[in-house]
Amino acid sequence: MGGSLGWAAAPIIYFLDDLVGRTGAALIGALPGLVLAVLVLTSRYLGDHRVVVRAAAATKGARVGLDLFFQTSILLCFAYFALIAVNTVGIQQMAIPAWMEMFGLSERHAALCLMTFMVGSAVGMLAGGFFADRVRRHDLVASGGLLAAAALTMPIATLSITPAFLLPLLALAGFAGGATNPSRDMIVRNATPPGASGKVFGFVYSGLDVGSLLGPPLFGYLMDIHLPAAIFWIAVGLYVVNAAMVLTIRQASAPRAVAAE
Repeated sequence: MGGSLGWAAAPIIYFLDDLVGRTGAALIGALPGLVLAVLVLTSRYLGDHRVVVRAAAATKGARVGLDLFFQTSILLCFAYFALIAVNTVGIQQMAIPAWMEMFGLSERHAALCLMTFMVGSAVGMLAGGFFADRVRRHDLVASGGLLAAAALTMPIATLSITPAFLLPLLALAGFAGGATNPSRDMIVRNATPPGASGKVFGFVYSGLDVGSLLGPPLFGYLMDIHLPAAIFWIAVGLYVVNAAMVLTIRQASAPRAVAAE
């Protein structure tokens, strides 16, 4: 949830640009990173999670090798995270100019729309955490949320709403997508053999970096050729594909610990 709130705060840069200029806005934007670095260096509450993982692995005698990363469920999780990042980062980077062109919004209004979407995602993530604690079929929660987000994004892609409805629609779409995140992480955890959580989560979450690399150039190209609505059609498609992928991950055989060579 904290990450989503941080993303929600990012569009404030547009308002700071008007107040203090680009250089001032960039310097202010850098301050949270410095504060976080100090907190990490001085915190007494950041323990080494590997101690627990290694103890569990030693107890169960599980050792994992590179074959772990070629198991179907793990590769599907990687692809899922990559596609989610294409969607999320692409929208974060290009939604503001897209909405300005599609709906004739001012830059500040479009930035407010993006903030609303991200705040909705953060609230959805909080609510999704309660669902994740109370259900067993995390795949149904995740796929249902993604399909709801796709349905809520469709009116934006088709330009079938007025700008007045954009804010509430984006809040609901962000909520639906954010609510899937805790269940998504539970799906990855359930697909992970004992003693391999660090390796699996490191590999799977690197899919976010891959998607973050691919999304902005793709959506930026669509803006260059004046097809802003295509950004949201792609978003709808990716929501649907990811919903199907979540269900497929459940059907994939559970990974087994692979002996390290």
